[in-house]
Amino acid sequence: MRKVRNLRILVVLAGAVAMLMVFGGHLAIIQLLDYGTLHSQALAERLHRTVLPAQRGEILGRHGRVLATDEPADAVWADTYQVPHPAATALRLSRVLPLPASQLQSLLTPKRGFVYLDLQIGTRRAQAVRALKLPGIYLQQETRRYYPNGNLAAPLLGFTGAENQGLAGVEFAEQRYLAGQPGVALQEYDAAGNPMPQFYHRVVPPVPGDNVELTLDSTIEEFAQSALAKTVKKWHAASGRILVMDPRTGAVLALADWPTFDPNHWASYPPALRGDPLVQDSYPPGSTFKPVTLSAALQEGVVSPSAYFNDPGYKVVSGVTLHEWNGVGFGHISLAQALAYSSDVAFTDIGLSLGTQRLYKYIQAFGLTQPTGVGLPGEASGVILPESQVRPIDLADMSFGQSLTLTPLQLLNAISAIANGGRLMQPRVVRAVIAPDGKVIHRFSARAVRQVVSPQVAAEVTSMMEDVIKYGTGTPAQIPGYVLAGKTGTSNLVINGRLTNIYMGSFIGFGPIPNPRLAMLVQIYKPHGAFYGDIVAAPTWAKVMQESLRYLGVPPNVPPVSSGRAAPTSAVVPDLAGLTPAQASRLLTARGLRLLVAGQGPTVLSQRPSAGAGAAPGSGVLVETSRNITSVQVPNLTGLSMRQAADLLSALHLGFVPTGSGLASAQTPKAGATAAVGTPVRVTFAAPP
Repeated sequence: MRKVRNLRILVVLAGAVAMLMVFGGHLAIIQLLDYGTLHSQALAERLHRTVLPAQRGEILGRHGRVLATDEPADAVWADTYQVPHPAATALRLSRVLPLPASQLQSLLTPKRGFVYLDLQIGTRRAQAVRALKLPGIYLQQETRRYYPNGNLAAPLLGFTGAENQGLAGVEFAEQRYLAGQPGVALQEYDAAGNPMPQFYHRVVPPVPGDNVELTLDSTIEEFAQSALAKTVKKWHAASGRILVMDPRTGAVLALADWPTFDPNHWASYPPALRGDPLVQDSYPPGSTFKPVTLSAALQEGVVSPSAYFNDPGYKVVSGVTLHEWNGVGFGHISLAQALAYSSDVAFTDIGLSLGTQRLYKYIQAFGLTQPTGVGLPGEASGVILPESQVRPIDLADMSFGQSLTLTPLQLLNAISAIANGGRLMQPRVVRAVIAPDGKVIHRFSARAVRQVVSPQVAAEVTSMMEDVIKYGTGTPAQIPGYVLAGKTGTSNLVINGRLTNIYMGSFIGFGPIPNPRLAMLVQIYKPHGAFYGDIVAAPTWAKVMQESLRYLGVPPNVPPVSSGRAAPTSAVVPDLAGLTPAQASRLLTARGLRLLVAGQGPTVLSQRPSAGAGAAPGSGVLVETSRNITSVQVPNLTGLSMRQAADLLSALHLGFVPTGSGLASAQTPKAGATAAVGTPVRVTFAAPP
């Protein structure tokens, strides 16, 4: 009996020992093997992590003007452990926040501690949330991105998202500098969800971002944007662009688009307005490309500065007839006149003589086959046919700026190389990166890419571009007291792969000469009523250039008198729209100009040259007073340049047959005669005495 009892005791003891060993083994596993995992799970249950956003660095203009900064803003957040009734709380919040109750309830329902409900709310909404006094709902002061100058340089600056991260423009491109390093706050909670400040609590403070200083001159940007808005409105254009650079350094000084957007409310604008067409879109450059062709031809010795061309008004290339822009040609003209009058036929001859291989050599050398590397997101590189696919007709078109597309930045950077003695610079928009304490972390200096053409060739092309403004198609770009160089452009747009009769008028140039300080491109996209670059773009170019040179303190320099060249214009054409012919005549006479009338209507409907353009003293201003014109009065062309005469006759729907060069000295039919629409007017040009 005793043995049985002892056996039972032994069995019980053995079982107890076995159970203790099992429990001990499990305890050992928990304490030794699973400790790390279980400890992390326990901490995760009671320890909550809050990200502390860093203050974003400022974006500054070249003179320290703040273009983008952070400002205080309230964020609504919840401690879900302290929200007793998520559905009711969500319903009440939905009445003051721009979020539906269902979305708010989904954020509040899981018991997970800290959760953001809405970021960057305004003062009014913050006060409304505070007035609700909801358990577990809190306001936290944070920051939001603020652009104090509204839409100024908006495409360049870009914008940020809800968490203050860069989404476009400089905000995106320089995110690594601007963003800073977020901090973190760790707080321990008990089982009921109450904070335990006496236990584990650690804060790693955020590190603010660095400031980024741009090459942008906000004053020149204001000049450009203001003038561009007025020009787009005046010509009822789809859009316009102005780009200004320092040709000596490649620094971008202004980058204006119109229409544009306000980055403070960027989500309210269509995506098409939030891009940057100056670097992201490409367009046919038209005749603004001709200085590139001319530079290549002079550098390769294909033509000499003293060369002459015969322009009968057309050129047949591979069975295709290319017509001169004025319909009748320019006759026997010099190389300088070919650029000044923008002769497509002469440049076709130059391009065909140059050949595809040599033209492409310089297209590449001028940096037109790839993005410039300016450092802005989404930069394009234009569209240029592969060299192996170029036919003679393509080469002819490319010689005067068709059959290829370039971004505005590519084009202006190439022309800036001519202004800079033939040396191509690396364009840039960032000037320096500056730490919050003011220490300069990195300063970006000017960098030359390559010598494209010799200084001598660059000087020759510059001289001929001066003639464009002195007596050629670019006379409306003249600024009293300054010697400037430029080129007009009027390009047919390619839409859906097809060449259209929709146009873009452009003007590109630099000045003053010598030692250019500014290079500028103006493009007016889809203007109505007129489309030539000298009419829609050149006056705006002159206005912004004049304001900018005065602002920079660049003193005027008087242009030298050169034989065989017309003197700069000195009269400004007034706006005649809506006036009677008699009123228009009195206004023009007071300025030393003459009235030319087409039509029998009571008031002026349109005019040429346009309001604000320059005109030679004694020259005529053509006004149309009716739409259906069958006969017109032949104007007096004496003293006009070839381009001015061509413009007047074209507007009157009269033909134009020029002879010689210089200024108009004789004509047939005579001035004042009545002629049917389409009648050719033969004009003799001669150098002024």
